[in-house]
Amino acid sequence: MGDIAFIVRTLPATASLKGAFRVHLAPETLQHLRLKVGDLCTIIGEDGTSGAGIAWRAADKMGNAPKIQPAKMSEVLRDAYGFKQGTQVRIEAAATTLRPATRIALTEITPVGYEAGVDDDRWKVRCVAQLAGVEAIAVGTTFDVPAGEGIKKRFFVEHIETEPAQEVPFLSYLTDHTDLQILDAALQSPTTTTSTSNQRPFHIDAAHIAGLSEQLKQLNLRLRLLCTAAENENRPRRLGAKNALVYGYAGTGKTLLLDSLAKVHGIKKVVRLDGDQLLGTASKNESLINSTFQEAIASQPSLVLIDNIDTAAASNDVATRMTAKMLAKAIDKTNSARVLTIATARSVAGVHETLCEPGRLQRTIELPIPDAGGRTQILKLLLSSETCQPVDLPAELGAMTHGYTGRDLTGLVDTASLYAYERMNPESDDWVSIHLQDSIASRPIKSHPADIRNASIASTLVEAAPEPHISMLDFEKALQEIRPSALREIIVEPPKVTFDDIGGSGALRAQFDRLINWPIQHQALAAQFTGLQPKRGILLYGPPGCSKTMTAQAVASTYGWNFLAVKGAELISMYVGESERAIREIFRKARQAAPTIIFFDEIDSIATARTGGTDASKSLNVVTTLLNEMDGFEAAKDVLVLAATNKPESLDSAILRSGRFDDHIYLGPPDSDARREILKICVRGAPGVIDLEPLLAQSEGMSGAEIKNAWRTACELAMERAVLGSQTIANMTTQDMEAGIRMTTRVITTEMLQAYEEFGRRS
Repeated sequence: MGDIAFIVRTLPATASLKGAFRVHLAPETLQHLRLKVGDLCTIIGEDGTSGAGIAWRAADKMGNAPKIQPAKMSEVLRDAYGFKQGTQVRIEAAATTLRPATRIALTEITPVGYEAGVDDDRWKVRCVAQLAGVEAIAVGTTFDVPAGEGIKKRFFVEHIETEPAQEVPFLSYLTDHTDLQILDAALQSPTTTTSTSNQRPFHIDAAHIAGLSEQLKQLNLRLRLLCTAAENENRPRRLGAKNALVYGYAGTGKTLLLDSLAKVHGIKKVVRLDGDQLLGTASKNESLINSTFQEAIASQPSLVLIDNIDTAAASNDVATRMTAKMLAKAIDKTNSARVLTIATARSVAGVHETLCEPGRLQRTIELPIPDAGGRTQILKLLLSSETCQPVDLPAELGAMTHGYTGRDLTGLVDTASLYAYERMNPESDDWVSIHLQDSIASRPIKSHPADIRNASIASTLVEAAPEPHISMLDFEKALQEIRPSALREIIVEPPKVTFDDIGGSGALRAQFDRLINWPIQHQALAAQFTGLQPKRGILLYGPPGCSKTMTAQAVASTYGWNFLAVKGAELISMYVGESERAIREIFRKARQAAPTIIFFDEIDSIATARTGGTDASKSLNVVTTLLNEMDGFEAAKDVLVLAATNKPESLDSAILRSGRFDDHIYLGPPDSDARREILKICVRGAPGVIDLEPLLAQSEGMSGAEIKNAWRTACELAMERAVLGSQTIANMTTQDMEAGIRMTTRVITTEMLQAYEEFGRRS
């Protein structure tokens, strides 16, 4: 019966709580819902929020046959549950009953503009008198208590207990036996709270937010300041530092946090602005800003939420300077008021400096690109209502979705769900759709014409369908379509590769032990050699496929350092100025996450020798920024830059000067011993017996990547032989690998090796 949608309309305002929780419905609506006047009902909002009300017959006409019937509610009821004017709700009979309260806890939230008088120990008596005889109250109820001569305070119902305890949402009422308390400290939180919603007052509901626990903690701290009474000794007298700027890349959850803030219970007024709204004339902007903040000040405690503030008040933008000053002036007026301003931006540097001064948006809260743990939390939340195979799918995906933001992961899950549906419901030209009346919610059912006899046959086919689930196969397809929108270079994450994964890397590991591990393990000894300075940069060069990237990853994982991977080509393809900004951001991240290795792959794409032309000018700016950062982080400990290139001769000479990339490590084609180690890694666990010795000579001159490609080809040949021969047990032979070596294209030439040798002599 609760499948009918109603639109929320507001009843005329009244200062009394009498009848505040009545839901006024048309007589025919009450009859349809099987509700009588005075029955308790459950109200369910668009976002799933539940509230409780008392069914009541509307005294006035409900309109001229509207398409959506109105449900008229008082402002008290709407504020208690967060039902907005004009939104849609569903109403159904409640499973709870109206019961007397054994305990009611109140929090004072008197606005600054009220004449609160002095505490005369009679406010509890006044509150009891105000609530006595009230038909119903709920957690979240806000009401004013007068004391004569214009003096009054505002209180918030924070906690209600009944005997026995009831499931939320519920309504209750005060009796002579009810223990009413006014909490001494607004920060106090009862341990046995029975709330009308899933969130506490002045607290962000984190049920639909994952991976941002520290950020939520900071925002909730600021919300608690709003609920602290003006007379409370624990409340700071100056609240200028309460405001905050939330920043982060697109898709990290900035707007999600603002939406969650807008739903916080206990806030009297929430006003929102978007940067795009403040791109008009100066007079229009001033009018909009003033009216917004005046509205917030008039209804404390309140929130001012400004999305994309960097659009309207950009850094070093003459056109938006005036808007920035207007916003700063408006925020200044709220310093002593219980008005919290939260703004969002892509970066702190993108916001006009006027707004970042003390007392304004001084506090910054970063929303980072989620790491593996954060991604796993987000995926668990997104997949909480899905059946997954395997069950640890979120953890597996979390480990392989580097660079994905929360928005990316949402798109990934949506796309995988679509692929899962397609897999579970294959299309066929031989099948047709038939519609069953009053069956399976009137969905089209697929049945073969030759098998259709009646509706029961089709229904049986549907019931026999396997249980739908999302598998890794669906996500593998989705990963090809949904790519990470965040810049790859801001990911801070320890890689999983070790030197054991790189065949023949014993000497290489010993070299890095001397460069990195010795100064750490033997600090006292190293301090005696004044000439030993921490390495700033190491250049890895050599032919393609010779484990330069794997070496950088192995260095990070072996010594437990964080790892920032940068694709040089991605940087150079950005808009003018973005490349330089991205490089500065990389080094900022590295300092914060130290010990950190910054790995520039394909560094030749951003640091080539300078020639003439526009591209050369752009490259010069990038190189200059990179060198400034490398020269400037001398005091930053435990930050090492590794760079890889296939074309060392094309690098700008400034990059190779002393104090930058001092050490040049050549990673050439593996020698015989290294090839043996690589082959051992390849054949590990393979079916059959493979003799490695004849393969060593045949694979001479191949890179490690080419040997692995040859092994992949050998596996395909063995698989083909097993399938065509109807074999049930696979068997690989030495001949398969020999064929794989012959079929693999080699890219390393003699001229290439000579060029590397020449570079080694010069450097």
